[in-house]
Amino acid sequence: MTPSLNLDLTVNPDFSQVEVDQQVINLTQFEFGFPERRQFFLENNDLFEQPGFPDTRPFFSRRIGLVRDTSGVVQRVPIQYGARLSGKMGAKWRVGLMNLQTEDRPSMGLPKQNYTVGVLQRNLGLSNIGFVMVNKESLGISDYDPTVFYHESLVKENVIGTDTIKSLSRYNRVFGVDFNLRGLKNKLRGDMYYHRSVDAGVTDKNYSFGTFLGYYGRNISIQLGQNGAGENYNAEVGFVPKLGVFSGYYSGFSRVEGRFIPKSNKISTMGPYAEINFTNISEWRNRDKIIKAGYKISFFNTSSFDVSGENSFQRLVRDFNPVDKDVYDSFLKGESYEWNRALVSYSSDQRPRLTYKIGGSVGSFYNGTNNNINGQLSYRFQPYGSFSVQFDYNDINLPENYGKKQLFLISPKLDVTFTDRLFLTAFAQYNDFSQNVNLNTRFQWRFKPASDFFVVYTENYLSSNFVNKNRALVLKWTYWFNI
Repeated sequence: MTPSLNLDLTVNPDFSQVEVDQQVINLTQFEFGFPERRQFFLENNDLFEQPGFPDTRPFFSRRIGLVRDTSGVVQRVPIQYGARLSGKMGAKWRVGLMNLQTEDRPSMGLPKQNYTVGVLQRNLGLSNIGFVMVNKESLGISDYDPTVFYHESLVKENVIGTDTIKSLSRYNRVFGVDFNLRGLKNKLRGDMYYHRSVDAGVTDKNYSFGTFLGYYGRNISIQLGQNGAGENYNAEVGFVPKLGVFSGYYSGFSRVEGRFIPKSNKISTMGPYAEINFTNISEWRNRDKIIKAGYKISFFNTSSFDVSGENSFQRLVRDFNPVDKDVYDSFLKGESYEWNRALVSYSSDQRPRLTYKIGGSVGSFYNGTNNNINGQLSYRFQPYGSFSVQFDYNDINLPENYGKKQLFLISPKLDVTFTDRLFLTAFAQYNDFSQNVNLNTRFQWRFKPASDFFVVYTENYLSSNFVNKNRALVLKWTYWFNI
């Protein structure tokens, strides 16, 4: 539209050439937020993803076109069209406006749904103030009909006396304001926001708020933060994982880090740090708390070493088993657990062709133990590409029938640049925790600037016996028209 304002349009995108997600072993109660990989959502994504805090985002683009079915498996919902206007308007204003619509999926109880996101940001020197609006609208539905199958995200249950009345949630909206402070030559950083959600019949406790203040000096850094959400706050297109566990909460965070510059030709900086995270719910009784203290050393050759100790406390608000709730006994709602562990990590010099990162922890875990080792090994064979292997191993030993299991995740990846036009990416993942083996290979031929031909092959197996679950071969051709 202008040199600094872009309009992007897409019709029936399939994103088939996008690299698969890197799997994780998630032993917490909370949803894990995988990063966005689809190109349409990535340009100027700082505008759309900046509102809120990392665990209270009102907009999370992976909510669009991806949904969990009744068995909890994430399924793709095709996007019919999308439009995004993003960039600068003058020297002090930035704007982001996005609208997308997905197809209906009767087999999953989903109608057509329209998503709109708007962000307007004004620079105030190094600081800025922004306004955000997120709207999700389900189309073609009216009153609740018990004979029709609806996706669980559309059905609301309201308890009136002894009766439970079901109704349809046809829309969900979030409005808010964010302020980001920068000062003292970037030594001072502050962030604050206030958001409210809008749903039919909801008038109170539908807020989310947060404040953060950080000072980053030469010898000391101090960070203080808090955020919370009311029990009726509902950001359906956002990422607020704690609301998947707690019905409203208040969290606090603080970290102090000392930094010394020793007289050494090897060590650049070193110093201790301490931090605390806690979460309370409406009763104001502590539900989650983590206290951590450690020491970090950074070397001139870009390597680093970190050792720490951690104390964790949880009072459960629902039944939970970190290994497999369908196989093992669950810890029960209302029970309290406290455990300690020691952690250590080392990152090698990042300048050579061969680099590595390795870390681990030993200690207790709920009412048992968990010993972990994780890391990454990378090798660059310039100028042709790179090879890397990431791994994560957990040896969990819980008493009685709560779970005894060794969980292993390994993911080798190969990136090869044959020429400035031919590229190959091969990725394999073995994950005990999700009982899945994934193979993904992508060949790309860039036959002219911004125009490509892709050949993508992917398949998934059960990790226990390598029985095939699904496979796909995709051929995709893109062409840039210069009008």
